[in-house]
Amino acid sequence: MARILALPASVFGIWLLTWQLWLGGLWWLGLAALLWRRWWPGARLGLAWTGSGLVLVPWCVLGYIDRVEVLTARYLAGGPEALGMLDLVAVWGLNLVMAAVGLVVGLPEVAIETSLLAVPRGPALEWHSDRFPRCAPKVAAVVADHQRAARGGAHSFREQRVAWRYGEAGSSVRAALALNPVTVRSERDGDVLHVRATVPVDYPAHAPLVLGRFAGRTLVVEEGLFHALEARGWLMPYTLTYTAEVPIDSGPPPMCEAWGIRVARVAGVAPF
Repeated sequence: MARILALPASVFGIWLLTWQLWLGGLWWLGLAALLWRRWWPGARLGLAWTGSGLVLVPWCVLGYIDRVEVLTARYLAGGPEALGMLDLVAVWGLNLVMAAVGLVVGLPEVAIETSLLAVPRGPALEWHSDRFPRCAPKVAAVVADHQRAARGGAHSFREQRVAWRYGEAGSSVRAALALNPVTVRSERDGDVLHVRATVPVDYPAHAPLVLGRFAGRTLVVEEGLFHALEARGWLMPYTLTYTAEVPIDSGPPPMCEAWGIRVARVAGVAPF
């Protein structure tokens, strides 16, 4: 088991080095070496090692902020070709790290959509889900309009494009991150609507996503850097369609939200 854990630890350490986070990368590579040799120091040294890792966390976050500013400036000045090989590796790895974090904090749709950008596949995918994205209030409102029209005898419905503004109150952040924007279409089959919600899974050319504040600095994910990877062929955009069969007399499911977002809101640290 220790040697199995050594592999992801070493990969994570190498990835930190591509961000020029030298101390953090060396810490993880050192941990990988300890795990590979199946050796761990005594309690006192082990506590010191763990403590040093915790101390390095804020240093790595601040170093990431600095590096993102450098890469963003380079990309905006010279376009996708301005990024070097190590820069591409760093941002490609960040895409997967974001997917992993999304899965942990309760954003499974974001995690899956993000991960699939790095996987060779067709340009269009479908995913059946009777709950998501109808659990987003904005999408539920569109489906409810179609249901009311169907109960009135309509068989055709106007497709509607749904979008979210950053920091919009009363909306599902979980849905907004996975769907912004999404086009909702419905077709009637008797007393059932076949609902299709299609979202383009790609990154905009320039869009800073603010995650919060850290030590007086703004923690940002610049989506334009991922757009540069798409332009260079490292990430592969696609469209994803969520499908559902919805009875015309049924109500919407409860609103969905990531547990991590709910906790952040209660703690007063959510940026949205």
